[in-house]
Amino acid sequence: AAGFLAWAVLCAASVEGSPPVLLHVAAITFIGFCIAGPDGILGGGASRALVDYDPRHAGDRTLYAAVSGMVNGCGSIGALLQGLVTSQLVAVVGWAGLFVALAAATLATSVVLLPAVAVERKALRREAKGGD
Repeated sequence: AAGFLAWAVLCAASVEGSPPVLLHVAAITFIGFCIAGPDGILGGGASRALVDYDPRHAGDRTLYAAVSGMVNGCGSIGALLQGLVTSQLVAVVGWAGLFVALAAATLATSVVLLPAVAVERKALRREAKGGD
């Protein structure tokens, strides 16, 4: 949010109509850093925690890397396909249908993640009881 606000303020403060191109490049770079930085940190941390929940594989660095790569790979495939899928879906069912499809996808994802939530709850209970 801070990047967008700074960009808006700098654009509004421009005296000659449009801010210099380098200002746009700097603002977009800053916004990209603010988005991509936390994504990598959170994705890596979540992947490691997922591996650590299984005591048989805790500490396996190669498995950490494999799971992190799989998570990031799935995200990249989604980013590649979303433009085509979204435009085709809007063309077929309209904007209202797109939002219904997004709601259905969110519900389906929630159902698919239920087993992962159960594993996490089990691990948290085990830690609370003093077992590692």
